[in-house]
Amino acid sequence: MTSAAQHSGFGSPETLRRSFIEHLGVSPRAYRQRFHSSQR
Repeated sequence: MTSAAQHSGFGSPETLRRSFIEHLGVSPRAYRQRFHSSQR
């Protein structure tokens, strides 16, 4: 998540996480668990 935060212009992973929750209503972990696909 650190790399994703840096590449998307957020100052820290925590800032990205808070923005994610504010806009989508779930944490990145909950989102990943909900939409995880075993197919790659």
